[in-house]
Amino acid sequence: MTCNFTSPIVSETRSVTIPSFKPQTTDFEAHRILRIKDVCYLLGCSKSMLYLYLSPKSKYYKPDFPKQLKLADRAKGWKASDVYAYINQLQMKEVGHE
Repeated sequence: MTCNFTSPIVSETRSVTIPSFKPQTTDFEAHRILRIKDVCYLLGCSKSMLYLYLSPKSKYYKPDFPKQLKLADRAKGWKASDVYAYINQLQMKEVGHE
């Protein structure tokens, strides 16, 4: 992805290439299920913050955050492809592309 960036210090516009977040994409990785520790590591947040992102009652609720998959009675996970897409979406918003 390429975007134009105007420096607040120097009055010139530069074209900047921003790499998108893509892990090694194999068939296994694309269909992998990430557990909460993995998602927290990728996002750089704690488990409690992640739960706040998921709770509609929280002021930190993120409706566009990927939905959990129920793996068992007490086990949930996220599709890796959904989490990576969400991270790419965050990067796009950060540079001003939506």
